[in-house]
Amino acid sequence: MSDVITQGLVITGIGFGIVFFVQATISLVVALFCRLDVRWKEREERHGEDRLAREPSIDDTTVVIITATVATYMVGRFRIRSVRRLTPWDGVTRVWSLQGRALLQGNHVIVKQR
Repeated sequence: MSDVITQGLVITGIGFGIVFFVQATISLVVALFCRLDVRWKEREERHGEDRLAREPSIDDTTVVIITATVATYMVGRFRIRSVRRLTPWDGVTRVWSLQGRALLQGNHVIVKQR
């Protein structure tokens, strides 16, 4: 009988050890991702401040031309709130993001008013 109890206690101890080891590993991974998330947020804030410090790259003439084009197409009252470049400034095009953007914008159909 004591052999069975001893064997049961050994198996129980091994099981508890495995469970606590896995829980500790999971908590370390979560802590690592939290630290990485904080670093990513700080990097985004720094780049956001740099973007605000830059001067606008689109001039007033271009905005007027875009506005006139949209007005001619829609034939109605509207307001353009913002105009921005879809491709990044560094010249590197990200095919997946451009394809996704084209798919989403293709779903927005503008009905021509008469």
